[in-house]
Amino acid sequence: MRFPGKTLLPPSLLVLLLCGCSGQSPLFSPASPAAAIQGSAYGGMQPITGASVVLYAVNTSTDGGPSSSIMTGTVTTVANGAFTLTGKYTCPTPSSLVYLLITGGNPGLSTSNAAIALMAAIGQCSTLTSSTFISVNELTTVGTVYALAPFITSGTAIGSTPANAATLTADFTLASQYVNYSTGSAP
Repeated sequence: MRFPGKTLLPPSLLVLLLCGCSGQSPLFSPASPAAAIQGSAYGGMQPITGASVVLYAVNTSTDGGPSSSIMTGTVTTVANGAFTLTGKYTCPTPSSLVYLLITGGNPGLSTSNAAIALMAAIGQCSTLTSSTFISVNELTTVGTVYALAPFITSGTAIGSTPANAATLTADFTLASQYVNYSTGSAP
């Protein structure tokens, strides 16, 4: 299926983003305190434990430019894949576009897998509330990467020039139509 205006990602990038799956079927105000965000990270049907969880704001000056971590502390997933970002981030502005990146961890294997990289496009930072739940898995990753393909060069580099800001915002909306980051499922 082709989507107008969207470029297909090279298979090597999709493989890189999906590495680390457990091999089972699949089942992101400036100075004010941050809202609570909770979520879970899964590889296949297995929770990913010990993974790094980072909330990023997109680059607002360069297409595909380096994103900025908005974390104020370190967060890792626990035994059931759960994580909490309560008090661990600060929004640059309420309208900043943000996404979650989960890297590394153990998806139910005998050792950790440093190649794991999963994402979820959240949208504007102001939409994060104390009831926000983010389920990050292969579906949220594919939905995010596919929708943001014109503006992504790696998991830590998503951005647009000011001239392309409206398109990037529309692509975040498109990502939310491909997959529901609250449930980690596709409609």
